[in-house]
Amino acid sequence: MRRICMLWISVFCFLVSLLAFPEGKRVYGFKGGVKARAEKGLTRDETGFHDAEGKFFSQSWTFVYYLDDRSGGYLQFTYMRMGYFLERLSGQHSYFGPDGELRFSAEPASGSDWCFELEPWRLRMGRQELTGFYPEFTVRSEIKGLATDLHFLCKVPGWRPGEGPAYYGSPDGDWYDVYIVIPWAEVSGTITVDGKTRSVHGFGYMDHNVQTVFFTAQATSINALRSFSDHYAIHFLEYVAPEGVEPRRLAWLLIMKDDRILFATDKYTIEPSDYVDDDRADYPYPTRIKVSVDLPECMLTGTIRCIGFMEFLDVMDQIPEFLRGIADRMFRQPAFVRQLAEVDWEIKLKDIDENIRAEGIFEVAFVN
Repeated sequence: MRRICMLWISVFCFLVSLLAFPEGKRVYGFKGGVKARAEKGLTRDETGFHDAEGKFFSQSWTFVYYLDDRSGGYLQFTYMRMGYFLERLSGQHSYFGPDGELRFSAEPASGSDWCFELEPWRLRMGRQELTGFYPEFTVRSEIKGLATDLHFLCKVPGWRPGEGPAYYGSPDGDWYDVYIVIPWAEVSGTITVDGKTRSVHGFGYMDHNVQTVFFTAQATSINALRSFSDHYAIHFLEYVAPEGVEPRRLAWLLIMKDDRILFATDKYTIEPSDYVDDDRADYPYPTRIKVSVDLPECMLTGTIRCIGFMEFLDVMDQIPEFLRGIADRMFRQPAFVRQLAEVDWEIKLKDIDENIRAEGIFEVAFVN
């Protein structure tokens, strides 16, 4: 009965969130702009549990890992609060195995079933736990037969795209902030599926989103890439705001080499093409994307080729079936398509002039 009640609380939070829109028509970008600012890592407070008073608040810790055998996954801890008392915790894990099989597990938890400690740094939510601090983090998760024990050894310091959040509607309105806690790490450990454990190795990434603006009010679509090679990692994230909101884009792109963050900007273009419309997703999705930076201090061109379909994740599927018909007609729905990708990068930056091949995961999200 307790789990049923928690599920309905989660559904309520989701449905209410889909009704909300920014009060204004303007986005005030990250304070100070998107710059490299390569430090020794983020502070313990920045990486940890945040709080904000108000009608709505959410935060998540999202891990993306890409392994040597071209398997990979997304693992996320999420905390959401509606008002001052209604809390929701949830964990989800999508694991795409080397055999091409996808395993997805999600589980709600009690709003009080969490703890956070600064010394030693530790965050626990239900049966998910993150421990350690720079340069090493460990994430453990066990959700319905899918368990991980993954060690992230950071190659570069933590980073954030601005010195403060982006605001929606007014300079002191609802806000969104993101901390790239682990821009690039070597990943090792184990993944267990239905009692069968395998050792894994590869690269990984983790960010910490904190916001009072609803996701579906923030964006109509998202483009995101995490790409890795032996010496380079290049990522980007682009939110496209609803029509009529200016500016339409809130974005960042980050270039790393070995143990350094080299360059960051929000001045880049994305050109998706080669759309596919098949029964694996409810929306046509691109399988080829061109990314370009054309600045005096940096020239970058990337050709992303999606080489394997991982998953289509529709948030509406988390709603009880008897409510889906009503929700489908009344509310905006986020859905995600994730694909394995190869990327050819051409980089000209200071004393660097190189062509590299990288691999990783490309994600596009739609809000209907």
